[in-house]
Amino acid sequence: MVKKILTSLFLRCISLGGLLVAIDRLLVVRALECSSVGENVFFGKKSSVINSGERTRIQILDGTIVDGQLKVFNNCGSIVIGENSYIGENSKIWSARSVEIGNNVLISHGVNICDSNCHEVDAGERAIGFENQKKFGERINENKVKSESIIIEDDVWINMNCIIMRGVRIGARSIIGAGSIVVKDVPVDSLVVGQAAKIHSKIT
Repeated sequence: MVKKILTSLFLRCISLGGLLVAIDRLLVVRALECSSVGENVFFGKKSSVINSGERTRIQILDGTIVDGQLKVFNNCGSIVIGENSYIGENSKIWSARSVEIGNNVLISHGVNICDSNCHEVDAGERAIGFENQKKFGERINENKVKSESIIIEDDVWINMNCIIMRGVRIGARSIIGAGSIVVKDVPVDSLVVGQAAKIHSKIT
C-alpha cells in the first residue's frame, strides 16, 4: 500500500548522497523498483521501471539518466547499468536472464534490448504461457523460453531504433548504426550497420 501511494505521488527523482530528492513536482519514484540507485541518477517524465520481483535485480550506478523503460520479469532477469550512461526515450530494456550495460554508454531513443524470446516457440506452449501470464502476471518459463545474457561494454553508442538480440556482447567503444539489428557479438572499436548488423569497419 505504501509503495502504491508513493508511486502515485512522484514522477521524477534524483539521488543525492543516497537520498531521493523530488524535482519539479512530487510525482513517481522509479527508484522504488531498483535495489541500488547511485548518486545523481535521474529518471525522466517518460521513464518507467517494471519489477514485480526482487528489488535486487535492478541496479543503476552514479550519474546515469533513464528516459526509457527497464523491465525484469516476475520470476527472473536482472539489469545493471553503469556510471554516466543514458537510456533514451521509448527505449526498452527487458530482461529474463541478465543485461549488463557499462559506463558512459549512450543508448538513443527507440532502442529495444531483450535477452530472451519472451514467448515459447511451440504454439500450444505459447498459448498456455499466455494464459498463465493473465493469471499470475508476466512470468518466463525458463525451460521453454530461450534466454541468453547481453553485455554492452563501456563507451558504446547505440543509435536510434536499433534492436539488440539475446546472447550478444558489444565490445567497448563500438558504434551501432541507426536501425541496425544486432544478432552476433561485436568486437571492440567497431562500427556496425544494417539488418542483421555486420561489422562495417574499424573506428580509426
